[in-house]
Amino acid sequence: MSQAKEIVMNHSNQLTDGAKKEAKRTWRQTFRHGPRPEALDSPTLMAGLERRLLDAIFSHAPKTVGLYIPIHNEPVLSPAFYETLRTAGVALALPGIHERGGAMRFFYYPEGATLEPDAYKILAPLSEPECAPDLLVVPCVGFTPSGYRLGYGGGFFDRYLDANKARGVKTIGLCLEAFKVPETLFEAHDWTLDQVVTERQTY
Repeated sequence: MSQAKEIVMNHSNQLTDGAKKEAKRTWRQTFRHGPRPEALDSPTLMAGLERRLLDAIFSHAPKTVGLYIPIHNEPVLSPAFYETLRTAGVALALPGIHERGGAMRFFYYPEGATLEPDAYKILAPLSEPECAPDLLVVPCVGFTPSGYRLGYGGGFFDRYLDANKARGVKTIGLCLEAFKVPETLFEAHDWTLDQVVTERQTY
């Protein structure tokens, strides 16, 4: 993350659009291709992350939760995590995209559902019925304590939330402390997550 941090520190609170774009690009590259964070291999830290995520989810009393299949340096949730939600009567869903450039949709994810690659080769239960989760657990390439989220740059979650904001969908970002980014990368009009859960705490 040193290159992105250097860009931010050199510009203090006067980041130009170009500097912000470069810092975000560097952060995304590090997330995809950088070293694996040690936290991902710590059973204690990952168990703590799951406990905090479950607490955050249950605090909203959702009927359906949209999750996601992790890639790159995203935390992997255990089978016990999914079982806890299903046992509590919470329906699970996963996102999928039928064609490149198309809209992201959510599909029910019952136990034993078949997962198949979507248009971007990410596994999704595409043969299951579509649904509209009332809470989303959102992947983050980076996050700020105030809830700003840095994604992969495709805008799929942004567009989904814009299209569904009238429903009052709640959002919980899931990320590692190693990927906390400066607030100066964002604008006041950027949307924020309701909560962010890491291996160390809930924001």
